[in-house]
Amino acid sequence: MDTQTIVQTIIQNRESIINLIKDSDTIQTPIIEEVKNTINLLKTYIPSEKYDKPPSNFSTIRDKSNLNDKQIAKKIGITCPNQITKIMDGTQKKVKKNIAKNIIDLMQEYQIQPQYNSITPPTSPNKSKKNKNTSTPNSTQNTQDEIIFLEIYDKINWKTNYENKTIHKLSAKDIKSFIYKHNLKIDGKFPIKSVAKGIVTKFLRELYQEQEQEKVEEKIEEKVEEKVEEKEEEKVEEKEEEKEEEKVNEQPNLTLTPSEDENNGDTTDDESDSDNEDIQEITIQGIKYYIDDGYVLDQKTAERLGPINDDPDDWDDQYRKIHMQNIINKMSSM
Repeated sequence: MDTQTIVQTIIQNRESIINLIKDSDTIQTPIIEEVKNTINLLKTYIPSEKYDKPPSNFSTIRDKSNLNDKQIAKKIGITCPNQITKIMDGTQKKVKKNIAKNIIDLMQEYQIQPQYNSITPPTSPNKSKKNKNTSTPNSTQNTQDEIIFLEIYDKINWKTNYENKTIHKLSAKDIKSFIYKHNLKIDGKFPIKSVAKGIVTKFLRELYQEQEQEKVEEKIEEKVEEKVEEKEEEKVEEKEEEKEEEKVNEQPNLTLTPSEDENNGDTTDDESDSDNEDIQEITIQGIKYYIDDGYVLDQKTAERLGPINDDPDDWDDQYRKIHMQNIINKMSSM
């Protein structure tokens, strides 16, 4: 018989099972108790609610923090900023547990006390005095049990036990300490050991799975942010390179022309020869430049780059760039 058939058989015969349990004469008490324990064990494997109600005064975070919806959404772990308004005005009444926790943490960061539209009636002065002045043996016993359970709970590495699947090897006191710490009693009583182990395992599974999911989401967000930053840096570098190229292109392309004497024929050949003799050249790092009054003169731009005795690294930035561009042009033409 497969699992689906077993479940359907139980559902179809549920009324007969209930009648058998009610009639104590037809079935023995230990069997009834075993059926009850089995039902409780089944309850532990039913998925629990994974949503909580957000604080009703969540909207006050806007005034207190001066954060916009996009920033608030990022802080509490929501991808869509439009969802913030729905949560604040009560349109969306429930959010995931981790989102609700993040909302509370964010509000407390700006010293805002979360509220849930519920008024707790003040206790009577007479009753409070009686509670303070009277003490019973039961209350003393409860305090002692609390201390013992908390000591046992703190000594156990619950995450290691869960990962190693050794919860079933823990003692009854160990399991009770967990049930007490997280208030997992059933109808105010400790469940039997077999049921309690199922409750502890289910609780830890949901806790650590949620934590792992949050870590994965955080890593994904970090990677996305890194990629966005890299793209922005690349865009900035491309813009700077384009600006530098535009500056180089905008500089006047001055070239030394033959003397006016040769073009116009107004002077003699001897005078033009004397003009050409005045132009001296110098080669720096494979680039030919003119010498103008002790300065290096660029042939294309007619810019004075720097004194001929200085190292090109000592020239001003804009002139070093012209020199580097000349080197690049020469290398690309080779």
